[in-house]
Amino acid sequence: MHIGLPFSTHSATAADAGRTLAEDLHTVIADVQSLLQATASQSSEGLDEIRSNITRSIESAKQRLLENEAMLVAQSKATLKATDIYVHGHPWQSAGMAAALGFAMGVGLALALKR
Repeated sequence: MHIGLPFSTHSATAADAGRTLAEDLHTVIADVQSLLQATASQSSEGLDEIRSNITRSIESAKQRLLENEAMLVAQSKATLKATDIYVHGHPWQSAGMAAALGFAMGVGLALALKR
């Protein structure tokens, strides 16, 4: 029995979520910069609109953070479950992969410490 791990699907979804979050953060930064410029000139007529934009941007970013957190938790649980099923179904292959990974990490650490 072969169980494929859904890493590529999760990585793509996480990458999309990260991009969306980054776009939201850029919007927040741009709004804050606008607020700073408006405040520096002491012009108060556009200040309320800018503050409103900042509030909306921050709320949107917070909501996306919550959604992304929930999605990442669900993806992590699914990945852990798939890994657990694979390890129980293929104990010797899993032990071999763990040993190879440990060896590779040891070699990498030894080379890094030599520098």
